[in-house]
Amino acid sequence: MSIKFETKKTTQKVFWVGFVSFAFIFGGLYTCIRLFFDNDFSFQESQYFTYSIYLVIYPLFFALILQRNAKASLLTITEFQKIDNFKKKLLTRVRKFSITETQVNDLYTFLPTGFFKKLHNNWYETEKLIIEFKSDEVTVTGPMSKVSQIQDTLTWNKDFK
Repeated sequence: MSIKFETKKTTQKVFWVGFVSFAFIFGGLYTCIRLFFDNDFSFQESQYFTYSIYLVIYPLFFALILQRNAKASLLTITEFQKIDNFKKKLLTRVRKFSITETQVNDLYTFLPTGFFKKLHNNWYETEKLIIEFKSDEVTVTGPMSKVSQIQDTLTWNKDFK
């Protein structure tokens, strides 16, 4: 069995949606803290730096982390015909990820069931796992964490030797 692992580039949409979301979260957090602890909400020159940290630096940092973690991966599996019931074994392993499944011919699409995973999938389209079976190869496309788990299973599990 031959396995080829690739990472895809992320889109700028993930960064910008994350940046704006985190700017609202941290800006609102800073405003609530200021309103709770200070009766006077007037800005002084020394507070502009603190406010810029909450509106720019923190959202930028977390948006970059989000963009890094939202990368999709592509796993191409060839020479798998020697393994008995490869398709059934692979689908059994993937179904353990607690995700819902839809099937069209030999194209299987798995979607997350958790609230935050669904939210990320709706915003960034990053949590969808697609497995396509062809006669000579199998392609797995999806989030890096899930595709990496599948790669580890194929590499180290005795059922796939």
